[in-house]
Amino acid sequence: MTMNGPDLKKMSVNELLQGHAAIIAELRSRGILRSKNNPVGDYCEWLVADRLGLTLVNNSTSGYDAVDSGGIRYQIKGRRVTPDNRSRQLSAIRNLDDNDFDYLIGVILNERFDVVHAAQIPHAMIGRYAKFRAHTNAHILHLQGKLLLDSQVKDVTAVLAAAPPIAAIRPQRFALSVGGFMGPSYAVRLENGRVTYERFRPGYELAKKTVIDPSDQEWTDFSAEMDAMKAWGWKATYIEPGVADGTNWSLDIALGGKSLNAKGSNAFPRTFKRFCSAVSGLIGNRRFE
Repeated sequence: MTMNGPDLKKMSVNELLQGHAAIIAELRSRGILRSKNNPVGDYCEWLVADRLGLTLVNNSTSGYDAVDSGGIRYQIKGRRVTPDNRSRQLSAIRNLDDNDFDYLIGVILNERFDVVHAAQIPHAMIGRYAKFRAHTNAHILHLQGKLLLDSQVKDVTAVLAAAPPIAAIRPQRFALSVGGFMGPSYAVRLENGRVTYERFRPGYELAKKTVIDPSDQEWTDFSAEMDAMKAWGWKATYIEPGVADGTNWSLDIALGGKSLNAKGSNAFPRTFKRFCSAVSGLIGNRRFE
């Protein structure tokens, strides 16, 4: 591994192709890509719709890619520039005279897929700056020069380049227990969006029950601690053979797009104590051990 990810130079051609396919599949599953083509176009469509609050139309729709709440139609085109190819030419604009869209949004990405320029251009302005090419039967537009200085062209670079708001991390499942019949035991579970904490005396006699509402930040901190201790990779079962009594535990967690389902009897993952400490912090420093 390198600081930026896998060392690609050490991977075989087959491994590189498999990795590319897996990445495209994951981006499609997240709704960012809508096809298996070059990801620049799909990514720009998703980015523009996400940042400007537009709704993407079906891929089969001709002439435009998204609409706003008022029915205004937007065609979206992206270009990724690299040190080897700095052209800002957008893909062909076909059937311009049919007035299939109201605005064109052009997006220029750098080689790291960062937005370096984005502009919203009224349909009526495109004919002034684009050139018609007969051999492609389409208009060609470069996102540069006088076009970007035109007062009717809106610069939306800052809106598209801004980091998206961080979604609050909240659990979908959260059920934990630890302890044994001969000693104290504890249970934590998610109920109606809040956390119920129960402490039991020996023999599983309920001693105290408390309802807790961890903040978004506390859930985020807990998720980060789970990542740091690599808890998502724990085995499903930890058992110490030949021991009947002692400490039993179970976990069922789905949080931040990750999940963990594990249990054990008198055997624990290496970072289990750290996990219990993280749970204790989440529930107001109440005991969970």
